Amino acid sequence: MRPATSVFPILALAIALVGGTHWALAADGVLTLEVEGEQVTILRDRYGVPHVMAGSERAVYFGNGYAIAQDRLAQMEAYRRSARGELAQMAGPGALKSDISTRRTGYTEAERQAQFDAASPIMRMMAERYTAGVNRYLSEIERSGYPGPVKALGVKIRPWRVTDTVAVGQLMARRFGGSGEGELRNSEVRGFLKLLFGKRADDMVDDLIWINDPQAPTTIPKSESPRRPGRQRAANTRRAMPPAQRDLLPKTRDDLRVIALARAEVEQEEILRYAAAHGLPTQFGSYAIVVSGKRTLGGHAILVGGPQMGFRTPQIAHEVHLVAPGLNVIGMGFAGVPGALIGHNQHLAWSTTTGVGDVADTYVEKLNPENPEEYWFQGKWRKMEKRVETFAVRGADPQEETFYRTVHGPVVSLDRKNNRAYSVRYSYWNAEFETLGAIAGFSRARNIREFAEYVRLIPTSHNWLCATQEGDIGYWFAGRFPRRPQGVDGRFPIPGTGEYEWEGFLEFEELPQIINPRQGFLANWNNKPAVWWDHGDTPVWGPIYRVQRIADLLKADSKITTPKLIRLLGDIGAYQDDAEPFVALLAQAMEDKALKPRPRQALDYLLDWDRHNADGSIGKTLYDAYLDELRELIFDEFRLVADKSLRRQALRPGVVLRVLLGDAASVPMKYDYLGRRTAEEAQREAFRKAVRKLTQERGPQVNRWGYRQGEIRFGPLPGIPKSSRGTYIQIVELGRPQVTGVSILPPGQSEDPEDPHYDDQRELAGYWRFKPMLTERKRIERQARRGEKPAEQDR
Repeated sequence: MRPATSVFPILALAIALVGGTHWALAADGVLTLEVEGEQVTILRDRYGVPHVMAGSERAVYFGNGYAIAQDRLAQMEAYRRSARGELAQMAGPGALKSDISTRRTGYTEAERQAQFDAASPIMRMMAERYTAGVNRYLSEIERSGYPGPVKALGVKIRPWRVTDTVAVGQLMARRFGGSGEGELRNSEVRGFLKLLFGKRADDMVDDLIWINDPQAPTTIPKSESPRRPGRQRAANTRRAMPPAQRDLLPKTRDDLRVIALARAEVEQEEILRYAAAHGLPTQFGSYAIVVSGKRTLGGHAILVGGPQMGFRTPQIAHEVHLVAPGLNVIGMGFAGVPGALIGHNQHLAWSTTTGVGDVADTYVEKLNPENPEEYWFQGKWRKMEKRVETFAVRGADPQEETFYRTVHGPVVSLDRKNNRAYSVRYSYWNAEFETLGAIAGFSRARNIREFAEYVRLIPTSHNWLCATQEGDIGYWFAGRFPRRPQGVDGRFPIPGTGEYEWEGFLEFEELPQIINPRQGFLANWNNKPAVWWDHGDTPVWGPIYRVQRIADLLKADSKITTPKLIRLLGDIGAYQDDAEPFVALLAQAMEDKALKPRPRQALDYLLDWDRHNADGSIGKTLYDAYLDELRELIFDEFRLVADKSLRRQALRPGVVLRVLLGDAASVPMKYDYLGRRTAEEAQREAFRKAVRKLTQERGPQVNRWGYRQGEIRFGPLPGIPKSSRGTYIQIVELGRPQVTGVSILPPGQSEDPEDPHYDDQRELAGYWRFKPMLTERKRIERQARRGEKPAEQDR
């Protein structure tokens, strides 16, 4: 048994100290279940991936639930408690703040049940049969004893409910697609700038919270992205706002403290802090690529999916294969939700990334001074919805909390002094469960048009990419996007008195999308979808963006293959996407300048650097130090606004680059951040400071300034070399007559340290090797019965 340490009961779901393998196959490696007169067969391949086969979809989703409960029951329990705000009952007082925040912006049990009842018949069937499968496994282990990871949780596991699946689905949909809640953060930033810089702050706000950068890399090629009537209007700045909105902006430090508290609730800081510390999902990112057959050596379309959701043990996702009449799908899913969110069937493959779209707004409600539970809306006082909930806390007394809602949504913060309340309106409110309908549709879609129809069902902000056996490739920017009223600045909170309400939602056809672009490929890494699409309240799409490296590598090669794509993933995982323009500008600034020996040697290392973050790279060390000094030098006045880590987040490399480019920038700065320096002088000074600092920290020998690459950690297991890679990666070639794929999900399929599939994919991932996504029953059976090692795992 491997050594394990547990700092908290939830962490023990990965590193349990007790128990052995918690499920057993028959002697021939095949498990058969009888389900209401039907037979379900579960075969495990060499890596423990469950291949669930049955004569009907009802039976196969039963097997889906049973198999994933075998692999991830402790994880399922942690997910449902996180999704329902019930962690403190298991974990104690440390989880209480997270639970309160979850329930404040979430749903009641009655609402989850109503969402389930209103779902389509196939969605209800999937959830019901999945639930039944989980509970069959639960009944079995209650007789035989909990497996180690479940036992380590220290609680009795109650039966699974369909509303648990609804809750977990909502958790994942919001965590990875519920963006657009930055109004209070922007308000706080503006307030600080206004206090420190007065009238100059208006220009700074437009510089730092820009609306649209036409040079930002896009997924849809700019030459194939015509504007259509009804789409959002692009603009680089938007400062006009009505007096009622301007009055809501903070004017004093007391106002800023109120805003900061409200922002923390809107951004769910407590939930994310707790989740990060205890192995629950927190991160989002993800890349996806589709290449048409005309750009591949084999003449078949290829898809790459790489959701970036962080790394932990067990991993956030699992893999599953479901086979029934009309259904043959394999891919990645979340414990607690049936089906494959990312994967492929016999006709097409798909993947998704977080869209960073603006699908939520913060409203400021005017409270009645005589009755703070009333708010003014459309000419009269209205009573807030109010509910009191009780929180069970392990090792402590229960606690009651009161929650409110307005017509806009959950109230996240009350400002009694100023008679205000902050509420959040989510465009996807009550609709997250519809994602399960899309998952069901993707699994059955036969062509790209059918796939697109199911993308319509996605309510949260996501990018979707698809490749088909017919050779088509496509991209869709999905979600429910409000038609916001004219005359308000959407970067900041909106008055909730009724004059500035949404005017419906954009139609699906109005959103960025494309099928079969002329360039023969599409790539997305959470970047801007199309040149005309504006930011909402979160400015991240600037002149530098990591997707550009993918596009450059694909454009350079007309005969793409799966091995080439694997090498591409290794390249982008270590590539410093922002380095090229900065190093080029520094080279110009230093041209013909006399330098002492050490700075000259350092500059030579930097200029010769290949822009990759390899272990021991001196160029990478120098670049990081240089960019840090350059940012601090240019934005020296901002030291009074925030600490260094926050400045790095707000002052991204693209913002620094715009300062250096001056009027040549795609979005020129309004405020002069260089002062009396020229851009060249600032670069030279920053470089000299970086060399001096590294000399003090690392010594005088430049050749000893090597970069330390670090590791992706899978505690308590050994790590693998650090890179920006997918948590799960699949590469699927849409050949005829057979669709073939490879995938990797480190460290492994099982959460049990005693299981052979606990960490059998970790080393493969470290060497950028993949295992096959098996879909042929004969090959799966050979592995299940004889433990055959597939040759494809070395691809």
